[in-house]
Amino acid sequence: MDLLRLIYVSRARSTALHGRAIADFAQSFNSKHDLTGVLIATSRLYIQAIEGDPAVVRALYQRISADTRHQHPKILAEAECDLRLWPKWSMQLISASTWQEHAGPLAMADYEAVVAAGVDVCDRIYALHN
Repeated sequence: MDLLRLIYVSRARSTALHGRAIADFAQSFNSKHDLTGVLIATSRLYIQAIEGDPAVVRALYQRISADTRHQHPKILAEAECDLRLWPKWSMQLISASTWQEHAGPLAMADYEAVVAAGVDVCDRIYALHN
């Protein structure tokens, strides 16, 4: 199966937490387009992993990049894969406490620190599927 897994980070434009609204929309959209993944939303950042058909994932990332709730979206990882890490999650919203358990100090990091720690952030996101 030809799949693409894309992980990005973006700054939240406002301090209002939009994570639940984004996850709710994503669950509906992703179910219709056979996409899966996880969303981590803090008061300052969004970190999201999306997996599915490469063309659909890339088109969705372009829409996300234009979304006014995101500022400076940056791809941390983009790779073809054969298996989904989150096959049952159309879009799972990961709580701040769960993210903190998996990410440790990175859970409280700012945008620049997350971008700099890209591979480590991705490894911690991959661990969320277990």
